[in-house]
Amino acid sequence: NLLQRTRCYYFYDTGVPCNKREPGSGCPARTGLNRIHAILGASEDCVATHPSDMCVALAALEAVVHVQGRAGRRTIEFADFHRLPGDAPQRDNQLADDELIVAVELPANGFVSHNAYLKIRDRASYAFALISVAAAIDLDGDVIRDVRLALGGVAHKPWRDKAVEALL
Repeated sequence: NLLQRTRCYYFYDTGVPCNKREPGSGCPARTGLNRIHAILGASEDCVATHPSDMCVALAALEAVVHVQGRAGRRTIEFADFHRLPGDAPQRDNQLADDELIVAVELPANGFVSHNAYLKIRDRASYAFALISVAAAIDLDGDVIRDVRLALGGVAHKPWRDKAVEALL
């Protein structure tokens, strides 16, 4: 689900403050139960993580999101589609209020042929990732030409680190 909301305990507990649910109310996860919260890209306002497995894979495969709104059609690189929380954690993605997703495109590159997804979770089935990784490589014979990595369960969005990819 591209538009899946966080699994943060505090987001779903309406008896406690949550900046994602009610901007300006606070983020008790910063000092409370936070085992499943962001270790990358968090802000003072929110430490919630993005829960979607599929989105992690789409980020590594360099998918593109096509959206349509009153202003016309535009494309968004998947790695940029979801937002970091910053001072507006209630906004999970780059969609304008009047925009709809009309397509998700996987580019025709070597990454779609050589990839893997791994997930560590508390239970063997139907559990969100504590951490996950999607890896994709572009091969020229037996030589690795390029690498893409995306992490899940660790940030407000699927996490790409281009500096790490460049090292590989």
